[in-house]
Amino acid sequence: MSTFQENQKAIDEFRKGQSALPEPPEIQKQEGLSLIETLSLDNNYEIIKDYMSDRFGMEDTEYDKREIIDSYINQMRKFNAGQSVVALTELTHLNSGEGDELDARRAKAAQAYKLFDSLGGAFSKDRTVGEKLDAVGDYARAIVVDPVNLVSLGVGKLAAAFTTRGAVQGAKQLAFRAGRLAANNAAKQGLKKTAVERIQRETTQRAFQEALKKSKRKVILDKADREAIRGSLAFDILAAGGADYVQQKAEVTSGFKDELDFFQTGISSATGALGGGLQLGLIAISKKKNIPLASIELHRSSEIQKDLDNTLNSVSKKRRKEILASGDVTQALLKLKESTSRWAQKVADGKELAKVSDDPKASIDYDTEFAVMFFNGKKDVQLERADAAGFEGLVQILAKAGYRQPFDMNFTDFLGNAFEDLSKENKKIVLEAYDILKQSSDQLKDFNFEEFIKLDAAAVSEGGRILQVKSQGKQLFTKLGLEDPSPEQIVDAIVDPVNKTTYEKVRKGAVDFQSYLIRSIITHPGTTALNIFGWKAATINQSISDMLRAGLYSGAALAKTVSGDIENAARYKKLAVSMMDLQRQKVRNMVDPYGTKDQILDYMAVRPEAQREIFRYLNGGVEVKGILDEFEMNPANIKDKKFPQKANELFEILYAVKAQDFITKTQEFAYAIDKQVRLKYGKTFVEFLQDDELVKYLSQPGTEMFKEFAEIEARAVQDALRNTFSKKYGGNDGFLQQTANFIENIRNYPGVGVLAPFGQFWNNSMAFMFDHSGISLMNKYTLRAGGKEAQSRDTMDLLTKSAVGWSAISIGTYKQMQNLEEGLAWYEDRDDSGAVVSYLYEYPRNVPMLVGRMGAHLVRDGAVPTDLLKAFSDNFGTRALTRDFGDAYGAVIKGFQLAAEAQDQEVLDLTGQFLGEIVSQYASGLTRRLEPVNQTLAMFKGEDYEVVDKKQGAKWINDSLRYTDEIFFTIKEGKDKKEKALSDEPMPVPIGKLVGYREVQPSSTIQKLFNDIGRPEWDTGIRNKSPEAINHYNKYVRPQIEMLADVVLYNNDWDSMPLKEKQNAVKAILRVANTNTKKALKQSLDPNEKKTSLIFSIKGASSKQSLRKALKYFDVSEKDLFDLDVNQLFILEDMVKRFEKDIRKTGKRLGIE
Repeated sequence: MSTFQENQKAIDEFRKGQSALPEPPEIQKQEGLSLIETLSLDNNYEIIKDYMSDRFGMEDTEYDKREIIDSYINQMRKFNAGQSVVALTELTHLNSGEGDELDARRAKAAQAYKLFDSLGGAFSKDRTVGEKLDAVGDYARAIVVDPVNLVSLGVGKLAAAFTTRGAVQGAKQLAFRAGRLAANNAAKQGLKKTAVERIQRETTQRAFQEALKKSKRKVILDKADREAIRGSLAFDILAAGGADYVQQKAEVTSGFKDELDFFQTGISSATGALGGGLQLGLIAISKKKNIPLASIELHRSSEIQKDLDNTLNSVSKKRRKEILASGDVTQALLKLKESTSRWAQKVADGKELAKVSDDPKASIDYDTEFAVMFFNGKKDVQLERADAAGFEGLVQILAKAGYRQPFDMNFTDFLGNAFEDLSKENKKIVLEAYDILKQSSDQLKDFNFEEFIKLDAAAVSEGGRILQVKSQGKQLFTKLGLEDPSPEQIVDAIVDPVNKTTYEKVRKGAVDFQSYLIRSIITHPGTTALNIFGWKAATINQSISDMLRAGLYSGAALAKTVSGDIENAARYKKLAVSMMDLQRQKVRNMVDPYGTKDQILDYMAVRPEAQREIFRYLNGGVEVKGILDEFEMNPANIKDKKFPQKANELFEILYAVKAQDFITKTQEFAYAIDKQVRLKYGKTFVEFLQDDELVKYLSQPGTEMFKEFAEIEARAVQDALRNTFSKKYGGNDGFLQQTANFIENIRNYPGVGVLAPFGQFWNNSMAFMFDHSGISLMNKYTLRAGGKEAQSRDTMDLLTKSAVGWSAISIGTYKQMQNLEEGLAWYEDRDDSGAVVSYLYEYPRNVPMLVGRMGAHLVRDGAVPTDLLKAFSDNFGTRALTRDFGDAYGAVIKGFQLAAEAQDQEVLDLTGQFLGEIVSQYASGLTRRLEPVNQTLAMFKGEDYEVVDKKQGAKWINDSLRYTDEIFFTIKEGKDKKEKALSDEPMPVPIGKLVGYREVQPSSTIQKLFNDIGRPEWDTGIRNKSPEAINHYNKYVRPQIEMLADVVLYNNDWDSMPLKEKQNAVKAILRVANTNTKKALKQSLDPNEKKTSLIFSIKGASSKQSLRKALKYFDVSEKDLFDLDVNQLFILEDMVKRFEKDIRKTGKRLGIE
């Protein structure tokens, strides 16, 4: 045995005592005691304390007896309930370690299981009513929040698709046929292409719903929901059995049970049916206030409106002429002419200003505004003082006179008929007004009035821009020698005037491949879980924000009541009640997620603009192609999918990627549109869809009702995207949007794009922090960055979100004060079972944790450690976006520097490092979906599982296979067990991260000290490029560090020391431990210890120049020094010392040293 190993053994005995297993305490029983009293008995508590200390690091020096007992109860109930992640992590815990340590661990667990089993169950006669209710709540919560439900979600979707595919496809084919017939009829009537497409889409959707209603299988969509639940139910049954198997495996491993009981597994499987049955029952209850199908309600509304419109159609031509010949119409038209004349002067002045000014306000498209004004009028224009209230346009004048547009008549025909029905005098006024407009417009000079009114409502809203496009198209076709182009040809020529080059095709292929890669990266159950956790936090914050809004409305109602303003008091009271009722509707929607999804998708089928925007990207900013065609049921656009796409979509279903995306977005949109409708119209979204005039809001473009609703719908879409972190912030409206656009599009650049693939999520995370910190609110009234959309944000929403954000930070600061005292890292927290869980990757929960830790340091120390400021930048700042990109970029820059120094070999090494970084990102990204299989194989290894040092060997290969190292197990051969400098806790299989759960091993003393000063665990100050040497050194320095940390913590008043002194104490621990370790290694005769000592000695004794020169003699890199034997390393050490001595001699000769 080496000297160092003897020293290490002595240290271990000093810290841990003898390793022989003591006899466990006998379980105590006593009649008439409550649950807590029974577990508080001395022997019972000793069993609990031993187990909780070993399992979670809960010590009675930091927690009182009741806290430890409560955590034990929660852990045992979750374990006995078969919660998947608890059973799996318990099994990995029982397989972690070796020798006597492992035996002791299993003995403690067995005794803990035996104690809980002796209590007689939750409903034994000694249990109080309160204890029974508490047990029911704990067991129910353990089942409901089981992360395996995420996978159940995806499997349920898959089952629903297979079960209902035949019936749904039959209904679709009937709908397609009805849609085509309606489109053909509309085309024969001479309707424009946009109108024909709208009629086809709406008829198809309505026919589809009617076909489903008449199905012999009742409502197939409802059946799809139920089949999805039944599919989930089948998986739940299997999952319940699997969890029971893992639980029993843990009990057998610990020695608590002798063998597996498969009858118990069968019973447990049957209990998996309870969850699905409960959900079916809840859905039946919630159906009473479900969102109605928009397509059916729209059809009903349109029929009602057609009946009303028949009153206009039945009016004789003579009567229609009389309506438009009234004096009121004449006066209104004269005012329009007068206002047109004044506006024409403004147009002329504006164009002159634009010629001589760089002011962006001078670049207004006056021709466009003029065209819109002629039809729609102006509300707030200040043409003259007498006209401050604005004026009515032609459409408003007709509507006010009672001459309304029939439901089934397009805008162009309506205006044409109205012009024909005008009296001769009124026609003259209209033509004179148009002539004024025409003479002042560069774009209208070639159009007479009849051509002008043929612009449909959409063209009117874009007036001059439409004409500009037509003009550009005609000019382009003239240059190409073509005549009389069709509208489609004009658009194609403007969008793609030349054939795609080979470069463009290659670049498109590269972008498509990168999109496929990024989809592969996010196709993982852990990512699905983190997305759901993020949405959960965002949607809870939104609800709290809106309940605060309700409180503000209540306060306003009270103030108005006191002041005698009864009308406004009633209005504010109604808004307050409506905001609280909104939360009840939210719960109803969540109880039936599949039903809500179908209802919202049905709504979006008749509102395709909202549908395209909200489902354009998956979480993470991955653009989805083809899925909208399936939603819109357009068979012509659904293309055959190739095998890679089919395989990817299969994994997306299995891992609930799309199910999570659809359900979270439909839930958020249902909430957001309901909220906006309540605020705007004072009614619920359900009531809105049942309104007889629904068709005017949804299907009559150009009308005020349509435009008004389109605005609040757009706001709801953006709110839903914000709360699912899927909003696209990039655009061209100002510098901020352009910057956001660049960040979002980095991923499209071949090669480097894979180093920063989630720019859109980063933008969303920054926006979330801005909203909840008050920055967005201040920006709206100060900087005004972010374009028109940022300026149109709801002020009260931003105000209440700011309040929620700062409240979360206040609560986080209070909680972090406790965690700081316990020695947890800023991203760690204990759950109710006592487990320490890492939330490092759970955004946005980790934001108030880090900011709260900063606040805790300010309260306790009066200063924030610089390491925490850096952590903020690393996790939430620009570093979070560019971490991989920055590492690769650094390698390139260093390569240029070495090239300038003519260091060819190192340049080649760095070039390989840069290329390896990119290759490994691609390879690991494409195989990440296999990690669940990889982790399952690791679980089967049991106590033979071992974490190896992946820095040894070819880094790019290790990184490429990081998610498949158990599948391709040969990659682990020849590598040493990974050693950590700050902890000797065994590293179990990280099985929980597959569902977003990261349990942390109990902290060592030195880890607690690091956490107490905000120092990251990786910053040990131990530096060397030889991974083997570092790994060996960590093993030997660890007990030295821990022994010194124990001395500092327990022999000094650590808690009363100021922050700076604590930081210096940790530096002293590391310095002394390094000195002692190097001395011990130097005296060792063990070859690996001696090599480690020599490699560190060589590194410490040489400059870069000397080391580089010496390495050339051995033709070896610094990273591969461990490949040399001891004698070669002695020679190398002597060589660098001589080189350094020569340098010092030169310095002395020159008088500079």
